[in-house]
Amino acid sequence: MKKRLRKKLRLQEFRQMGFYVDFDINLPLEEDWSPLWVAFGKFLKTQGLITECCYMTRPGRDSTTDTDREAVAAWLQQQPGVSNLKVWPLDDAWHGPFKWL
Repeated sequence: MKKRLRKKLRLQEFRQMGFYVDFDINLPLEEDWSPLWVAFGKFLKTQGLITECCYMTRPGRDSTTDTDREAVAAWLQQQPGVSNLKVWPLDDAWHGPFKWL
């Protein structure tokens, strides 16, 4: 396959890697959860990450790294009310294998 097509299809050296984060929030329903989400959003912005349904990746064609996974895990572990944290391994953000589904 030609390099141009591999780039267009985001294959081989042009793959974009991401990871999924799963956790529970143990806060009372009557409590306002928005401070946690706002702080999480600010943290992700400082790390240069974006998220969609707790799948972390970088904007554009950049990939996440194991360092990004460790930083997100460390930040979430420090938050009160967050439990059962699981940070999944890196996988191809465009083609799977999406073992976490």
